Amino acid sequence: MTVNRFLVIGATFLDSIFHDLNGFPQLGTEVFAAGHNFAVGGMAITAVVLSQLGAATTYCSSIGSDIFGHIIKDELGRTGLDLLMAPTGNGLTSHTVAMAHDGDRAFLTILGEEKHDRELFHQWLAEQPISDFSDTVLHVGLKDTESWQLIQEAAELGFVVSISISYESLQLFDSQSIPVSHWLSIPAFVFCNSLEAQEITSQSWEDALRTLNTGSARTILTLGADGAAMLDQSGTRLLCPALAVPTVDTTGAGDSFAAGFLRGLSLRMSWSQCLQLAVVCGSRTITALGGTAGAPRSLTEAFSYLEGLGPVKEVVQ
Repeated sequence: MTVNRFLVIGATFLDSIFHDLNGFPQLGTEVFAAGHNFAVGGMAITAVVLSQLGAATTYCSSIGSDIFGHIIKDELGRTGLDLLMAPTGNGLTSHTVAMAHDGDRAFLTILGEEKHDRELFHQWLAEQPISDFSDTVLHVGLKDTESWQLIQEAAELGFVVSISISYESLQLFDSQSIPVSHWLSIPAFVFCNSLEAQEITSQSWEDALRTLNTGSARTILTLGADGAAMLDQSGTRLLCPALAVPTVDTTGAGDSFAAGFLRGLSLRMSWSQCLQLAVVCGSRTITALGGTAGAPRSLTEAFSYLEGLGPVKEVVQ
């Protein structure tokens, strides 16, 4: 498999994060924070980390014409990404105020009327001078039936498809809007966490991993503090331990993990090496506020953390 470029499509949030509060605010009161920063969130995290790892990456999303949209444009403009930014229907940028205090967080969010991922995909396609996409990875979230149509279209066009599983995905499976067997039949890389896998299959994560690799899809599981796991071509389970790091903010760890794995794929690394690079990216992300500040800033930096990982364990089933 030859991968030369990446196309990431999805919603973008601007996270306004207040941290080290002296208490959560109550009506009629004022609290103070020791620090504040902005962070670009949503699917942009995967795109930004891919770009930081040296991958040619296009990011398609919707942002508003408000000040938050300008902040996002400025932030993403410094990452080296090729951008397709469509306007939101109501002119608003999806924006979340996050307040972190004593190990917990509270959120206040406003949503922009974003174009659907499928519409963005077709807009991007219309601008392409080529018709061969076999060297291009499309990374997208499975969040509704229209997303599923997008995934099927991309597979038919020859894209290497990469799918992010989320809470919205679980609702689709529960309602049988998209039976699990259908998305397993798509030749795609699927990223989900162990809790999601257990909910989908009603099995332990070990059994779920095998169940979710019975079709054409290759499913990779994140295991939180226990690292990550996948099956290789022979059905051997590969288990990579997490990198020992201080936990500051887990936002975006899974998105960054996916970026590391996909970048390893483009470098033609082995499955074990892809898993290790993914774990490094996911682990480093949780060391700072927001989804990208703690992630490796270059491939060289990412490789420098590999020595801190334990060996990938192989479990023959």
